[in-house]
Amino acid sequence: DKASALVAKLRRCRANFRCYSPACPTCAGVEQLLMALNVEVFVAGQEGECSIAFVSIIPPNSKVPKGSLLKFDLHNFKRRVRDGLAKTAALWAVGSVDFSLNEHQRGFYPPYWSPHVHLIVGTEDIDQLIADLRAGFPKTKDTPRPVMVKQWDRNTDAFRYIFKPNFSRRISIDNAERFQQEDSRKASL
Repeated sequence: DKASALVAKLRRCRANFRCYSPACPTCAGVEQLLMALNVEVFVAGQEGECSIAFVSIIPPNSKVPKGSLLKFDLHNFKRRVRDGLAKTAALWAVGSVDFSLNEHQRGFYPPYWSPHVHLIVGTEDIDQLIADLRAGFPKTKDTPRPVMVKQWDRNTDAFRYIFKPNFSRRISIDNAERFQQEDSRKASL
C-alpha cells in the first residue's frame, strides 16, 4: 500500500505542484540542496571551535545480498554507526546513509548492496578520530578499507555529496590499479 501511494504521489508531481519526495528524481535535488545549506550554516558556526572532517564508514558485516534489500534493518544499521561514533573523538556528526551495488566483472562473488555512511564530523583531534574509527570499524576480508577520513578543504560541495540522492553500481575488475600513489601525493601538494 505504501509503495502504491508513493507511485501515485510521484506521478502527480508537476512544476507547480511538487511532491518534495526524496524518491522523486526532480525533487530529490531540491531536498539535497536544502539539507546541504542547513549543514553549511551549522558548520559555519562550528568552524572556530573544532576541526571539520569528511568521513565515510562501511561498518563490518553490513553487506546485503542483491535481492534482499527489503530485509535490511536501517534502524539497526544507524544504531551501530551511532554507537561506534560515540566511542571516538567525534564531537558531533551529520550525514546520511548511502548504498552501492557491488559486483565482480567476472562473477567471482555474488552481487551485494553495501550500505555505508558519509558524514561531516567535528573533532578536536583528527588523528585521534582516525585511530578511533579504525579501531571501531575494523578491516574485514570483504571490506579492506572501511574508513576514509579527510580534513574538510572548505569546499561546500562535500555537504551536497553527503546527501546525494542517487546510488551507484561498482564493478570490480581483476588486476586494476586503484590509483597511482606517487601522482596522488603530487596532486595534494
